[in-house]
Amino acid sequence: MASIPLLYVFLVTLLCTLFSTAVYPQIHLIPFTAFFALLYLRNSLVSSLWIALGCGLLLDLINSDLRFGFYALNACLTTLLLHRQKKHFFEEKLHSICLLTGLISASMTILQWIFYCATQLECHLSWKLVFIDFMLLPICDALAVFLWIYLPVILFIYSRKMHWKAMIGRDSSYKD
Repeated sequence: MASIPLLYVFLVTLLCTLFSTAVYPQIHLIPFTAFFALLYLRNSLVSSLWIALGCGLLLDLINSDLRFGFYALNACLTTLLLHRQKKHFFEEKLHSICLLTGLISASMTILQWIFYCATQLECHLSWKLVFIDFMLLPICDALAVFLWIYLPVILFIYSRKMHWKAMIGRDSSYKD
């Protein structure tokens, strides 16, 4: 999985962010978690913080439901908290990237909830909120990473090894 460029992951997560409300409006996945997972594994803390700030500002420009700077602060604090944990994860293992993505999603959700409670007057915590937002949605984020980023790459690599063009197309030496 080290062959996946960061630009590809960024563009896929950006497209998923832009079209997620049209495709699945009830599920609110945390954007750029897969990109952050690969970013932490490949870059230093300083460059990861700058890129996380840029991604957060991009999310602030796209979303108008929260105050400006909210997503940038959330992305930078998550990067600051979790960048050191990259030593426990390996880029070559698919389940490792999915686990790191789930961890990033859970920490971003917790920080988002803390920031929201700090800026709003009402803040209710229930078991349903804890289960859905802090447990189920990070699992969905990790699953989305597998489906939208790694599965197409795995299928592409597999198709190149198996020579799908020769298998799908009719061989000229084949006689009826």
